[in-house]
Amino acid sequence: MRPSLFPLATVLSFCACGARTGLFEPSPTPAISTSSPNPPVRNDCPDPNAIFVFVVTFDGQLYSFAPASAAFNPIGAVTCPDPGASPFSMAVDRHGNAYVEYDDGNLFLVDVHGPGCSATAFLPNQAGFFRFGMGFATNAGGPSETLFIAQGDETGNKPELGVIETSTLTASALAPLPPPLHSPELTGTGDGRLFAFSADSPDSQAQGAFVAQIDKSTGKIVAQTDLPSVTLGVAWAFAFWGGDFYLFTTPATHIGSAVTRFRPADGSVSVLTRAPFVIVGAGVSTCAPQ
Repeated sequence: MRPSLFPLATVLSFCACGARTGLFEPSPTPAISTSSPNPPVRNDCPDPNAIFVFVVTFDGQLYSFAPASAAFNPIGAVTCPDPGASPFSMAVDRHGNAYVEYDDGNLFLVDVHGPGCSATAFLPNQAGFFRFGMGFATNAGGPSETLFIAQGDETGNKPELGVIETSTLTASALAPLPPPLHSPELTGTGDGRLFAFSADSPDSQAQGAFVAQIDKSTGKIVAQTDLPSVTLGVAWAFAFWGGDFYLFTTPATHIGSAVTRFRPADGSVSVLTRAPFVIVGAGVSTCAPQ
């Protein structure tokens, strides 16, 4: 995801510099916990290659990301039939199908093994949603899952949580999002929880962000951990894998994206690596390790 009003191409004119990390600070709401009392159903998860984190770049390249080694592996160009537009956000289902939203509101289906690209019947600006973050979460632990979408205040439309019915490619609104969430990205888990990654303020280039657990019915924040050292910048994405969150951010002073691991178990925030490309979307199967 990236702001619609900031020209992302100008990122490449800056010099690279170091990112800073800070200590965990408690939030006024309960802190996030990723321990799962109910193990998810995984008996329909036969493909081990579909449980990497996948990322898509501003210039339409697809990569897998291995959390254990913090290594990126190129898959190929996402050649979707949308001239003049570029990827904006992405979500991956538990069978390795990536839903890639472009900045003109079109939605495409990409094979993470290919990466072949197919147009969908999705119509932009459905139910007032335009340029949204998205992520899958299971329904009661799986194997069924739902594609959730979240629109912030930078689009001019109402901040809202919604869903896309993948069988019909129709969007519908669920609930308004509370004011602290500004253009959030989403990720979900195999046990059915939904999380959002947002800046502290409408200015995504200001330092300060947070990860929040979102009630899937009401849109309310039920748990939150502040990340005062993290800056979303001009592009951001995130994914849950193995009990940790992986944050992909591109401050304006960076040539590419920083990869930061937030570990709720101990509150640690660590910059793992920096990619020489700008990541605008990330997705991971709900079959991934919890």
